Amino acid sequence: ADAAKIEIEAGGIKGSLSRLQLDVTEEKSISEAVAHVEQEFGRLDVLINNAGVGALGVDSVKIAFKQCLETNVMGPAMVAAAFRPLLFKSENPYSVFVSSGQGTLVRNAVQRLASHGNIKNGGAYIVSKAALNMLAVLEHGEWGPKGLKVFAMSPGFVRSNLRGRSEEERSGWGKAG
Repeated sequence: ADAAKIEIEAGGIKGSLSRLQLDVTEEKSISEAVAHVEQEFGRLDVLINNAGVGALGVDSVKIAFKQCLETNVMGPAMVAAAFRPLLFKSENPYSVFVSSGQGTLVRNAVQRLASHGNIKNGGAYIVSKAALNMLAVLEHGEWGPKGLKVFAMSPGFVRSNLRGRSEEERSGWGKAG
């Protein structure tokens, strides 16, 4: 986290960055993070919910769904609820959920799901991202009228440790940007 912070700052950003360890699946970790942000800054201007797991290599459908839903949906739901009071202390609050085009119901309905051949374990990742999209819709419906700007965004198919740590997996078998 420190190395990433230094790299981002070297790119010339406006404002300041800080790092914070947070396990989105642990309520204690979330409450400690909220307390830290409140004590250090008094408010939160932008919350970016970017936790995610793919459960690749997991042989059990039950375990894959548990991992994906707990991290990709329940975690962001708990984090959003816990940080919302600090967001409303901002003059211009944003809540951003990092989702995936994989969770788009219409796209999946009209495209051949065979194109998702590398998704295993009953589609746990796809299902979790569809649920995350709905979470963003619900947050927008409830809190948007009160001034919270809510977005679900897909970064596209990018280099990531989500698929694994080898260069082949990180690069999406050479297909990730």
